[in-house]
Amino acid sequence: MVKKRTPTLKGRENESKMAFPKVEIQVQNGQLGQTEGTEDSVAGLVCTGVAIVDKIAINEPKQIFGVKDAEALGFSDAVNPEMYAQIVDFYSQAGEGAELWILIQSEATLMASILDVNNANATVLLDAAQGRIRILGITRKADGAYAPVYADGIDPDVITSIDKAQELAEAYAAAYKPLRVVIGGRDYQGVIADLADLTERDDNRVAVLLAGKGEGSLEACVGLALGRLAAIPVQRKIARVKDGDLGLVSAYLSDGVTTIDELSEAQLEAIHNKGYIVLRKYFGRNGYFFTDDPTATGADDDYNTISRGRVIDKAISLAYTTYVNELQDDVELDPATGRLEAGVIKSYQALIKRAIEQNMLADGEISSVSVVIDPLQDVLTSNKVEVTVNILPKGYSSVIVVKLGFTNPANS
Repeated sequence: MVKKRTPTLKGRENESKMAFPKVEIQVQNGQLGQTEGTEDSVAGLVCTGVAIVDKIAINEPKQIFGVKDAEALGFSDAVNPEMYAQIVDFYSQAGEGAELWILIQSEATLMASILDVNNANATVLLDAAQGRIRILGITRKADGAYAPVYADGIDPDVITSIDKAQELAEAYAAAYKPLRVVIGGRDYQGVIADLADLTERDDNRVAVLLAGKGEGSLEACVGLALGRLAAIPVQRKIARVKDGDLGLVSAYLSDGVTTIDELSEAQLEAIHNKGYIVLRKYFGRNGYFFTDDPTATGADDDYNTISRGRVIDKAISLAYTTYVNELQDDVELDPATGRLEAGVIKSYQALIKRAIEQNMLADGEISSVSVVIDPLQDVLTSNKVEVTVNILPKGYSSVIVVKLGFTNPANS
């Protein structure tokens, strides 16, 4: 009888070893279904200036994060004072650490030329930031040879720039790089009635700022507006009183002569009704505030304010980053109808709904979101899936009507 040999430990290489007693914790990732966010507060600023040797050239984009970064590039009250003052204003509102892209242009270069999508000026700045700039501000101090012919109560370059800014913003939005532009409404001629009515236009990606830099200056305080926009969530108006005043001790229009204090409420309202952003005061409150955030379009335009525009821009970015991952994927069809399978519809709805809820609704930037996908669409023929996203934005208390009176309980 052959005795069966008991295998030794050495002969059990292929057998399972007894596990050493321990607690093993494996951390999982990606289980929350979190989504990629967007960069809503990156700003760009274009302003008049001169090259600084070994520091910055004309038309050379630079990224900064504070006033000290600007000073390191050579900007000061003596060197490129216009750009330096706008940068200081920006950080007075946005705070140190905010991302700002800057570009200097010569005094002879018109804003309309800088903003032209076919020219290598503003596009150079936007492309250097890789499409991350969401708010672009531009202002200009003209050279002594500039002799404009006034027809709309303001520097004609401002009016021409609106068209160019809209074309530029639309081009970048079409490439999923949504953009809003704030133009410095320089050189106001002092007559409200002569001002072009911006509400008769349809340039909803552009706003014009008539608030001046200060006494004797024909430039607008674009840096202040950009800084406030960079500091607040997308749905918020730059005119929100709860966010505090702008820290100014005096305020002017862009003629450098007219102070905000000398304007009546009717005059401020007349400027506002023509679609311009200016400054104002409130009785019983210290400091100056923006009047509102209108864009150069009519009241029937859904995006007639910067805030409404920034909300939809963020939704655009989220929709793109959500669905770009689904491109060229094969989708299940219902074998009985040849239409989209119910599970596919639910999946597509859940993707964008989750992205907007996590990145906008949770932050109080919108009131609600719903997603509709037509189950009868013929994807087999069109190779296209259509998704409708309905966003309910926030409302605004721009006018508060208080009905105040006495009451007599005996008459109830």
